[in-house]
Amino acid sequence: MKNILLFSLMSMMFTITNAQDVVFGLKAGLNTSNWYGSDDDVSDIYNTRSSVHVGALLELNISEKFSLQPEIIYNITGAKVNPVDASRDALPASDILYDVQYISVPLMVRYKFKNNLQLELGPQMGFLVDARANVDGENYDMKDEFEKRELAMNAGLGFEFENGIFFNVRYEYGLMKVARHLDNNSWIKNNVFQFSTGYKFK
Repeated sequence: MKNILLFSLMSMMFTITNAQDVVFGLKAGLNTSNWYGSDDDVSDIYNTRSSVHVGALLELNISEKFSLQPEIIYNITGAKVNPVDASRDALPASDILYDVQYISVPLMVRYKFKNNLQLELGPQMGFLVDARANVDGENYDMKDEFEKRELAMNAGLGFEFENGIFFNVRYEYGLMKVARHLDNNSWIKNNVFQFSTGYKFK
């Protein structure tokens, strides 16, 4: 994991040095997140929840077609347990909303098509900020139950107008377990769709 992060940082510095031009941008949007795991019934217990993300980016143009886009994002993820699902596992018979917050640092390689469509792919490191479980309006601190870092692979598709406004959809596939203290060899990982809009200051 450290080698991947180091390689990403070195690649970013090399690209900044050799980029033809650098563009700054801001973005925000909607997350729909869930967890997938080692047990077959994870998808039956944890359901999708909606949240938000907001952040900043640099577009480092390497050539006419390729660019590198490092970002820093305040990213809220998590999952939801519905009452009927909770009752089957002897959990409280009420909604449980897991709110897990990260500072995420994606490093996206982007390919630009002639029609302003853009395809992207790249790794992402996440640094845990906070984690809480909301049950019947009460918040419970869960930060010690989650790993301090997460690693994911992102893939996405976007469209950018000539005036700098852009839209983007991205899928985040978690590569590291995010929760601690699960029984036996069980694990859960992040599974997130992001829908973003933003502006690049050209």
